[in-house]
Amino acid sequence: MKVVRPISLAAIALAAGALFSAGSALAQEHAGGPTNEEDPAAMALTREIARMESPPFNPVAARELARNNGCFRCHSIQKEGKPGPSWSSVAARFRPLPEIVQPVVQERVIYHLVSGEKAEFPDGHAEYHRLIHTNPPNDPAQIKNLINFILSL
Repeated sequence: MKVVRPISLAAIALAAGALFSAGSALAQEHAGGPTNEEDPAAMALTREIARMESPPFNPVAARELARNNGCFRCHSIQKEGKPGPSWSSVAARFRPLPEIVQPVVQERVIYHLVSGEKAEFPDGHAEYHRLIHTNPPNDPAQIKNLINFILSL
């Protein structure tokens, strides 16, 4: 049995709390749209994608999926200045976390892309994140490839 140092447990608790924080206020219904309440279907898809073996990494396909979904309207790969964080800053934020927490990180990012949850912006406003559409619909391999691409930056 591997002994986990107390600092690792504290880091896990801190990371899990930060990653799954629902914000300071309860989510309100969005006319026919998603809420920040956990979506069981999105959570099931998230867990399916997180558990699956990673497909061969294909950054070209990941960029194409992002382009087709309009991700680059709010995000860039490296430069700041768009409404959403750059993907390299997302990867940099999660990279220093202990390896034991990385599956939680991956689930958190997957859920963000497949649930339509609210995304909070530095200026204080929040918007519902666009869902990632694949062809065929909800293709776990394409979504996993995009997540691997984002977290590899």
